[in-house]
Amino acid sequence: MKSIAIRLVACAAVIYWAWTRHGPEGLVYSSLVLALAFARPIVDSVIGAFSFLRQLAYRDVEGRQYAYKGKLIDVAEDEHHHQWLRLSDVRKVIPDFPRDKTLRRLFGPGVASFGSERGLRIQDEALLAYLGMATSLESAKFKAWVEKSVVYPARRAREFGAAPQAPSDSGTP
Repeated sequence: MKSIAIRLVACAAVIYWAWTRHGPEGLVYSSLVLALAFARPIVDSVIGAFSFLRQLAYRDVEGRQYAYKGKLIDVAEDEHHHQWLRLSDVRKVIPDFPRDKTLRRLFGPGVASFGSERGLRIQDEALLAYLGMATSLESAKFKAWVEKSVVYPARRAREFGAAPQAPSDSGTP
């Protein structure tokens, strides 16, 4: 802000000098000084506004979006650093995944609604246990991805007491 005020004062002095020395023609040439003085602050403020709006738009899902073969999977974390995957997202990857009642019967507290959300979520360890019993090739690939991208970082976080970081790769096994 201080830099912009200094630039404004300097430009006003240059414009005044150009007006008194060369008249209207001096204003035309002094406009170049204005362009040079304010181009960088204008570009910086536009970039800052874009970054702020982007951060504002993604604050709900920051660190929670994982992707397996282009399919987004929402992962939430509880206070004990356990990861909970949204069942509707898991069913996008494995269409023949069991129904909610069956999963509740199999895993009990490993399947629950998380926070104020309407959909159910499955705990990472419960999903890994189910995928260990599955026989299809796609289930085995998904199990390997869940272990590598979701379960192992969560285990390390529980051991060291820090929050796990979302992986940067696209999720292809």
